[in-house]
Amino acid sequence: RDIIYSQFGQMGPSSRALVALVAAVAIFCVSPALALYEDEAGKDDWYYSNLGMVKFVQIQHTANSKKAFVASYHGVVAALSLRGDGAADAGKSALVWRQVLPEEESIKGFQLHKNYLVASTANRVFVFDLDGNLVWDKAALDSKAVGDIIVTISDKDTVSASALSTGKLLNEHKLEGVMLSHVHVVDSLVYLVGGEEPSAELAVIHTAKSSSEGLSKPSQINVESHKPFAPSPFSIHFFSGRHYIQLLFSEQSLYVLDLETGKHATTKLRKLIPDLDPKIEVRFLSTEAILTNRAIVANSAGQKWVVSVASDCKVQLDLVLEKGTAVGANCGPESCQFLTVEGTTASLYELPHNGKFPDTPAQEWKNAVPPTPAHVAPMDFVWFWTGPKNAIHMVISRGDWSLSSVDGHGKLQWRRLDGFSNIQSATFVDLLPTIHSSVSSESTFVQRVRERFQSQVEDAAEFVSGLSGVPQALLSQLSSLIPTTEKRKGVPQHVAEADLLKKDRFGMHQMIVLVTGMGNTMVGIHTVGGRVVWERHFDELDFLEYTVLVRRSVSLHPELFVTGVDNYGFPMTFTINPLNGELVSDVTPLPYGIQQVFALQHLTDSEDRHPVLVIDMDSNAHVFPETESMHAFVKSQESSVLHFFLASRATGTVTGFQLTPSADKDDENPFTSTQIWQIQLQDPIYAIQSAQINTHSAARVNPLEKTLSLKHLNPNLVAIATLKFVPKPLKEGEEPAANAATAGTNHVIVSVVDTVTGAFIHRTSHKDCAGPINLVFAENWVVYQYWNERSHRFEVASLEMFDKEGSWGAREIDSYALSSSDVQVQQQTYIINSAVRAISTTKTAQGITEKTLLFGLSSGHILALSRKFLDPRRPEGQVTQEEFAEGLVQYTPILPQHPGAYINYYNLVQRLRAFVTSPASLESTSLVLAYGLDMFYTPVAPNNRYYDRLSHGFSTAIIFIMIAGLTVVTWIFMKLYRQKELKKAW
Repeated sequence: RDIIYSQFGQMGPSSRALVALVAAVAIFCVSPALALYEDEAGKDDWYYSNLGMVKFVQIQHTANSKKAFVASYHGVVAALSLRGDGAADAGKSALVWRQVLPEEESIKGFQLHKNYLVASTANRVFVFDLDGNLVWDKAALDSKAVGDIIVTISDKDTVSASALSTGKLLNEHKLEGVMLSHVHVVDSLVYLVGGEEPSAELAVIHTAKSSSEGLSKPSQINVESHKPFAPSPFSIHFFSGRHYIQLLFSEQSLYVLDLETGKHATTKLRKLIPDLDPKIEVRFLSTEAILTNRAIVANSAGQKWVVSVASDCKVQLDLVLEKGTAVGANCGPESCQFLTVEGTTASLYELPHNGKFPDTPAQEWKNAVPPTPAHVAPMDFVWFWTGPKNAIHMVISRGDWSLSSVDGHGKLQWRRLDGFSNIQSATFVDLLPTIHSSVSSESTFVQRVRERFQSQVEDAAEFVSGLSGVPQALLSQLSSLIPTTEKRKGVPQHVAEADLLKKDRFGMHQMIVLVTGMGNTMVGIHTVGGRVVWERHFDELDFLEYTVLVRRSVSLHPELFVTGVDNYGFPMTFTINPLNGELVSDVTPLPYGIQQVFALQHLTDSEDRHPVLVIDMDSNAHVFPETESMHAFVKSQESSVLHFFLASRATGTVTGFQLTPSADKDDENPFTSTQIWQIQLQDPIYAIQSAQINTHSAARVNPLEKTLSLKHLNPNLVAIATLKFVPKPLKEGEEPAANAATAGTNHVIVSVVDTVTGAFIHRTSHKDCAGPINLVFAENWVVYQYWNERSHRFEVASLEMFDKEGSWGAREIDSYALSSSDVQVQQQTYIINSAVRAISTTKTAQGITEKTLLFGLSSGHILALSRKFLDPRRPEGQVTQEEFAEGLVQYTPILPQHPGAYINYYNLVQRLRAFVTSPASLESTSLVLAYGLDMFYTPVAPNNRYYDRLSHGFSTAIIFIMIAGLTVVTWIFMKLYRQKELKKAW
């Protein structure tokens, strides 16, 4: 410090001023924080907090509050504000609060009762206040709130009453010889429904009176004998007034039980509804819109019927609704309001509980809802209320699990796409180049020159436009140095409409194509801001199964090949443009079932399209697109033999096939398939993944020893994790143990198999270990996670494969010449202090950047961990100079879980199921999408360091000012220096 000070003191005035100026500018340029700024959150990443399939909605509309309390089959209870401005992201901000129940809890009943929310599942009852705070919960098979108490079936033969506000037990009653399953309340009368023990085949009804002190002793109602009672887990049921109505799947009939008299009857739906399509089973009995002594029956094709219950429990048809008509119901003590919405018109019927269905509606509203856009799922159910001036307000659900709020003027307040809670598949698609090469006469060189010139013009325009913001940026930089308690809000990036489908220079702008909801809705979502670009609902399809990208955005628009099953159970296929959702080819049925679909990535026709092989149930191969040009192209290829494999997760059978060109040139199928090997693992497959080879280097280099360790990079390998139960050997005369925990041990077995020959390259077993098992296979290493039953902890194992010296001369993969003795395997095990739900790894454009492991934790966090922490060669002792040069760190049994390594910070992804990753054009960056109940997207770089781009905190305005200032100061001091030299010369 003294030396620096003395040197600074010896400087001239001009030098000291220059140093001071540079230091002052450097202070402004240096970021004052060492972590992610709050206002940087949401710039590159985005997050969807979802509800799942909403089935229950309770409306609270007062002068001060307009909220919808909702509950979903996915175990989510939430509050939504019914106000909004109709913006694209208004549905996100409408969420006031959300509570996610344990994953095994599926909500089957929901009540808004005396400022409390009561959610019933098959195992428990949860009571929340209106601010989303859990008041209390307890074990219960079924429950209903009445007055100041909650009646619960606490055991199969026990009914109890608890205080609504505290959960305090008031009293309980035990019933002999019954198995209770349902509780229903009409006014203050409680009905208990179940079956007789031991088989629960005969219906039993008990009634009891409720009061603030508890529940009176139940009394039994005589039920007509010899009538089966279908247990609710195998059917759909609900209570309508004093009737218990149940849809029996196997018989396609309605079972009705009168709770007052004990009468019952069964009505076949085929006889009740003459125009019912026999090919489409009735799968739904509407619990969203419940009418007293009536029911709404629906099928998967969108057809709905209103039926009523007569005094003899027989069911009769009241109303046939047009396909796509939404329905809703509000019931009071004397009558029900039944609402139908067809197109943009809403019709309200007043229904007496036991009267005839009216021929005409009591009220009708034109333009009550906005028109349904093309390719959007039709409306399903409506929850409504009438406000001032007889205006009708609605909350609408659709077949794609979306939820909308419409005000009394027919204006859309917001729309939520909660189908994102059940993503079936996700695919990243590159956008079109900035210069679309639609003019085929231009050469590749001319195209590159044009793109380069346009890029430079855009950079210059961006620089000039940025100069106008220099003063404001300087003020912002200065204000950031002043401490403040005000919360800074993140501002997400947006992309102009004209540039929405254009590829940026860094490859950060991509399209993510999702299959969501029930599996028959596709959504295209932009990586910038999570903006939904397009959506397409296939009402005629049951679900979509495979999505394969057959053409990328090189010169023409990309294409996505899709297969699925229609409403009748027949397989079908079509091709879609993933950038705008337009069909390239129509939906076409197939005369065969589908086992597997994959693209031949090594073949590309004149239109940059990869052939797609569809493997049918007989293991025959079919080429798509089914055009003469594609078939001729595939047949003309003198390609080598192709191999593929099929795996049965249930039986543990893995079968390898060989595809050879057909000898018959006239055969429409250019390939014939032959089974060449089969492996019977004899245990269920818990995880399976093929090798993902994406690396720039085929060897690991030791720079000090100047040696190479050749990676075993074989794209034909697959890693399979199975769970094997090994029974405990019995001594002579010993009886087998009834408890599975003492009857034997579980073994997690991980096998690496060559799919060309069926040979085992490596196999390892972990004793006293069990699932859940998650696995990732990239390059030459496998990382998998499991539960150690003996140590009661989660463990992560890592194995890495290298070629033995001299085993591969030219580095060509020949599976037939390969044996397990040619591969050297190194393995190590680590401890992770959290349950893991999914594992994946990042991908980069060239495979140069060190890969990062992504762990989806049960807490909802996403842990990004460098691959070096899972290197099986980590030394247990002090790291030597040679090991340090290779990037190895000292072995510690516990993997680090620093909070700064959570890439989703406070945006928890509840019930995370999978990751999808894609490379950007920048080598440092990988794009990551994590989805489960929620969805989160973010770019990821190793250790959060982007070495090939500037960070968001970099201030171009300050740099401009610094350069300009240094230029001016340099000119001033040069002039002063010349004057000084001139004076010395005189």
